[in-house]
Amino acid sequence: MSEWNYAVETGFGEEDPYINVSDVEVEAPKEETTDTFAEVSDLHGGEAISRLSMMRRCLVEDVRVLLPETNGTLIIREVDSPNRILKVPVGLDQASMLSIYLKGVSRVRPLLPEVMIDILNQYAVSIAMVSITSKDGGVYRSEVTTVDSSGKSKSVPARLSDAVLLTLASPLAPPLMVEESLLS
Repeated sequence: MSEWNYAVETGFGEEDPYINVSDVEVEAPKEETTDTFAEVSDLHGGEAISRLSMMRRCLVEDVRVLLPETNGTLIIREVDSPNRILKVPVGLDQASMLSIYLKGVSRVRPLLPEVMIDILNQYAVSIAMVSITSKDGGVYRSEVTTVDSSGKSKSVPARLSDAVLLTLASPLAPPLMVEESLLS
């Protein structure tokens, strides 16, 4: 089985495997576009509202690294009572990046999340929300929802640590929503 097929069947996880592009046969996705909020609501309304009602607003509380561990732990806390938490293992490199934003470390040049936010802004697109939607084995699934200047929204899957980095880097501080069943 090729590495690509294995990754697709088992999920990519926090550390994406090396992918040999020559093994990949890609069919362009059929993109669905809508012009008004009413059309978006009709298309996704019931499902989106139902899904959002099962999510809780959260904040990134801390990133911890206990040496000699090979991973850090991202700690996300529910905003409202009962203030449950979600502990997510992240790679050391991601823990380092998350710490930079949480501690407000000044930098001379922007890091990748800031560059991404600037690129989105150039196209009048902003991050509306980041959601942690499920856990499949040891892999957390998340998505970033963007909205453009005409009000059209789109959601794309993302590694949890990358999605959280985008919320921390964004000057608009988009909400971080977590599926309620993941909180303890």
